[in-house]
Amino acid sequence: MTVPRRYAKALLTLGKEDGNYKAYGEGLQGFALLLEREPELKDALLNPVYGREDRQKLLETNNVQDRLNVLLPLLAREQELLSLGTKI
Repeated sequence: MTVPRRYAKALLTLGKEDGNYKAYGEGLQGFALLLEREPELKDALLNPVYGREDRQKLLETNNVQDRLNVLLPLLAREQELLSLGTKI
């Protein structure tokens, strides 16, 4: 997953203004690695079935166990929706 160019430029500009461009770059790199390590998280963040609040909770949760506690009900709900689709 790549960050769209305009957002990357805006973040770089902001980082230059406030002096935190290295921290922002490291944060983006860490986030990209996290999404590579946890494809279910990436799928959940990109899936429009999940509401904005649910996806925000996933982003704000740092502890892996806590993140799983947020992610598992979302995946269960998606599984329910998929099974309903096969019954219709």
